[in-house]
Amino acid sequence: MIRKHWKSVVLSAALVIGACTAEQDLTTGPSGVDATKARIRVVNATSTAFDVALNDNVFLGGGNIGIGASACAAVDPVAPGLSLKTVATATAPSVPLPGLTLNLPALAANTDYQLIIYPVGTTPTAALLDVGTYTPGDTTAMGIRVFNGAGQSTTSPGSIDVHLLQAGTTAISTGTKITGPIAVGAVSSYFDVSRPRYVIRLSRAATTTGVTYSAITNTGANSTGNVAFSIDSIRVLQGAKSTIIVGQPSSGTSTTMRGFMVGGC
Repeated sequence: MIRKHWKSVVLSAALVIGACTAEQDLTTGPSGVDATKARIRVVNATSTAFDVALNDNVFLGGGNIGIGASACAAVDPVAPGLSLKTVATATAPSVPLPGLTLNLPALAANTDYQLIIYPVGTTPTAALLDVGTYTPGDTTAMGIRVFNGAGQSTTSPGSIDVHLLQAGTTAISTGTKITGPIAVGAVSSYFDVSRPRYVIRLSRAATTTGVTYSAITNTGANSTGNVAFSIDSIRVLQGAKSTIIVGQPSSGTSTTMRGFMVGGC
């Protein structure tokens, strides 16, 4: 199953936000620009690593893409020939990724896309996000949007809200709700994040008193109330546009949700 979202999106300056630190993802994809191709960044928001193949061949940089990682492929826009495969082992050959039917529509040449693989229950599902023309309203800001890929059945927070707080602030009540609710498999519009650095916190859309979730913070602290998790120490890159992908825990026993910030090719 593939879900297609036509939003106004321009993606660049890829970032990855982990549980402890904010790191810049320097993956840039194929060298050079072929204006006859479409560019797809394939992002893994599931707990199972996979290979990304073109015409059934895994390309350099497309192998063993784990949770929070991505690979960029330049494809024929009419016949992309893109597929996902299991990672081969010494005893098991690579086969098509079980449970996923990947039927990409016709794409536009010289255009960037994101293909996000996320779980719905235990089934891998694909969402295609297109490119647009968003420009931050502040010249010192970057544009950020949120995709809810937390569809795993046992730990999903469901629909989420997005709150923007000043750096160092922890209470959602002191911040501003930017957007929401964002359902599983849906993506928000862009919003601006300016200097000084801000904290983006995401909560369950339906407030429930007393619910506690582990939070992704630089100190490893937990948050209470309806807070699902937070993504701290956003590094503001002037003029950049990036997507926060809400992902599942890094293991089947963890209750700590994960967030990844990625850009385009």
